[in-house]
Amino acid sequence: MKTKGILKLTITTIISVFVFTITTGVFAEPSDQGGKKLDFIKKLDRDNDGRISKEEYLSAHTERFDRLDKNKDGYIDESEVVKKRKMKRRKGPGKE
Repeated sequence: MKTKGILKLTITTIISVFVFTITTGVFAEPSDQGGKKLDFIKKLDRDNDGRISKEEYLSAHTERFDRLDKNKDGYIDESEVVKKRKMKRRKGPGKE
C-alpha cells in the first residue's frame, strides 16, 4: 500500500515538472539574443549567485504546481489544466 503512495507522488512530481516546463516557457530562448539567452537563470536564481541550485529549481516547480493545483488536492488534473489555459487565453500571452 505504501508503494502506491510513493508511486503517486513520483508521478505527480513528474507531471508537475512537465506541466511547468511546457506552460511557462521558462526555458525558451527569448527572440532578443542580446545577452538574454539565459533569462531563465535570472528568474530561478533566488540568491543571485548566477546559478540555479537544486533547491531553487525545485522551489520554482513546486510553486508552479501549487498554482496549477486549484483544489489543493495534491494532483493536477485535466480540469485544472484546461482552466489555466482558458484563463491564459483571456489574459493574453505572457500574463499569469
